[in-house]
Amino acid sequence: MEWEITIDASGRVVIPKEVRRRHHLSGSSRLILVETDERLVLIPRRKRGTTVEKAGMLVFQGRLDSEFPDHRALREERARHLMGL
Repeated sequence: MEWEITIDASGRVVIPKEVRRRHHLSGSSRLILVETDERLVLIPRRKRGTTVEKAGMLVFQGRLDSEFPDHRALREERARHLMGL
């Protein structure tokens, strides 16, 4: 998709609402500007996830770059190994 936007006198640009919503951008979002010979590219800088303790468990907070892996089969295999099965 292509958008035409305007730079104001202070050097600010407005990213269309539809684009902000699709990329989960808000007023506090940070962007990386990449400049090439003929292009300016804006790339959202994603906050890194953190782990916090809740009710004695470590809980991941933030966005994952990919699907969360399902380690149940690995855990079950390890348990069988430890029990000598």
